Amino acid sequence: MSGTRKIYRANRATALGAIAALIAGVSAAAGQGLYFERCGACHGPAGQLTQDGLVFDGEVLRTRRAQVDLRDFLHSHRGSLSTSEIETVIGELRRVAQGRGRFQEKCGICHPSARTLARNKLVIRDGVLVGRYSGREMDTYLAGHGRLVAADVSFFIGVLTRVLRAYGRD
Repeated sequence: MSGTRKIYRANRATALGAIAALIAGVSAAAGQGLYFERCGACHGPAGQLTQDGLVFDGEVLRTRRAQVDLRDFLHSHRGSLSTSEIETVIGELRRVAQGRGRFQEKCGICHPSARTLARNKLVIRDGVLVGRYSGREMDTYLAGHGRLVAADVSFFIGVLTRVLRAYGRD
């Protein structure tokens, strides 16, 4: 394969990855906003709901007490969400449940929750996540922190940024 063709494929893969990340970011932001707007007042933060009120087996979210598929439950819930809104909220709760497990696995020994860490130790300055007191950019800091690999760093920067934007600091 020629050098030009390799560069083209690499650039195409990078562009497709960037587009996928942008779509995922928009989708995550929409889910987070919808949950916050329609569910958060009664059920609190999504992370708290996934921890206290839901069970996630990697495939299906279920209510903790009745073990009912959340999708079925939400169709008859008081909030009267449309089918597309239910799918968006479930997507958000799945994302949060998956992230919580990863956060607990990688960070839980020192940090009780992403929400506590973000609200107490981080700020967003000029669109960049930085340490509240050090001013250090978190992507640089996390690259050498807690044996995280590059994929972990970008994942946790996304999680902490979304949490901070959603819940801010008291």
